[in-house]
Amino acid sequence: MSAANIVGKSKKELYDIMCEMKKLMEQNEEQARQILIENPTLARDLFHAQIMLGMVQPSPSHVHQSAPAGPNEKAAPTSEKKA
Repeated sequence: MSAANIVGKSKKELYDIMCEMKKLMEQNEEQARQILIENPTLARDLFHAQIMLGMVQPSPSHVHQSAPAGPNEKAAPTSEKKA
């Protein structure tokens, strides 16, 4: 699963994916852990699916870091020489 695949999935499909991962965790926690360690993109995508489903809320620092500055927000100040 990739971020592009997550965006195209319905909430039901995302929920089904999360249920399958939960089943794997319950049946073989070590295997599930190893799959996530070996596939960090999958781990990230599952986290994004959880956010989209409202299962978790991103921390304010995570949202702030990933969100680009809006039109009403000023970019970080730069050092300017005054004439």
